[in-house]
Amino acid sequence: PVTKATLTDRVIATGIVGPVEQVDVQPQIDGQAVDAVLAEVSDKVEAGQVLARLSRDTLNLAKSQLLASRASAAASVAQADASILQAEANRDEAVRQRDRSQALRAQGNVPQAATDQAIASAISAEANVAVARQAKLSAEAQGNLIEAQIADVDLRLSRTEVKAPVAGEVVIKNARVGAIA
Repeated sequence: PVTKATLTDRVIATGIVGPVEQVDVQPQIDGQAVDAVLAEVSDKVEAGQVLARLSRDTLNLAKSQLLASRASAAASVAQADASILQAEANRDEAVRQRDRSQALRAQGNVPQAATDQAIASAISAEANVAVARQAKLSAEAQGNLIEAQIADVDLRLSRTEVKAPVAGEVVIKNARVGAIA
């Protein structure tokens, strides 16, 4: 009779077994010292697992300086707001003086030179308002630039952790503590 049975066969061979796919892992930022290496050759790693940490010292210092610059830029905006208010008040007074001088000139009570001076003062005061507004725009632009620089440093700080892009096994390790990435 015919019966069912499991047949087991062994193949004995010599050779080298290599990975199907190899992924090179590199830090996304340059110039930072390696503070810690958290994976060794033959370690099994999961996707997203931290393999190494880079120094955050210089980036933290840069961020501190940028935060101070941001505070200074905010103060410049506030100062520009005050300058606008002062320039507008000066302009309003110069316009009143001009109008008064023109009315008195029409009556013949003020010399033409005084009226011309009042007109020039009003024009100058209006120009000062425009300058103050431009100073505020400049201070705001400086603040926006600093915000962008802070965002860049924050991104670089987030990249100080070198993570495994996929799960697998570490087959080569080139990182050393103290080396510059």
